[in-house]
Amino acid sequence: MATLQDQQNQTEASKFENFDAIYRRERELGSEMEKIEIAYVKTVEKYGEYADCKAFVEYLRTIEKVFTEAKFRNWDAQKDKDELIQSKIKIMAAAGSVGEDVLNSISDDFKKAGSDIGKIYEIVNALLEKYKDDSGCKEFILYVQYLFINFQNAEKEKIGMDDLKERLVKARMEVLSSSGNPDLITLETIYKEFRDMIEK
Repeated sequence: MATLQDQQNQTEASKFENFDAIYRRERELGSEMEKIEIAYVKTVEKYGEYADCKAFVEYLRTIEKVFTEAKFRNWDAQKDKDELIQSKIKIMAAAGSVGEDVLNSISDDFKKAGSDIGKIYEIVNALLEKYKDDSGCKEFILYVQYLFINFQNAEKEKIGMDDLKERLVKARMEVLSSSGNPDLITLETIYKEFRDMIEK
């Protein structure tokens, strides 16, 4: 029969094992994040002179970082979506195009819709009317709408996070290339080069 001392020793040993596992996982996550950052820097060096291409590379970095961290931390879809929205808010606020408080307020309005697609469209229409003269707000509203709808569809279709990530990237490419500049082939090339650098 194990003595109290034996039990305490086992508890101490399992604490160290847990600490070891957590430390290894955090180092691995740090290494993955570093790869994403290097891929971002190299891709921006190559395509950064074109504003839309740079914005796309920034989007790829955000998507990759959120989905990579989600995998390591076992986040659910709601947390993934929240992190993608918060990342976009930080990027836009840092660029000085729109205040963080305004973007958070828009995000809060979306949360009221829950998973009701009809309500999401109602909120989008109301917000687009409210911010019709603010291009930054309109961009953010459409971004959040597309996240909500893609996450909702993924849940209905029961697709995995990797498939959802691909879907989000493809949807972004279609939006950015809709005017023909940049064209879809250029964006697909950027995405392939970015992914190849991460997977090395």
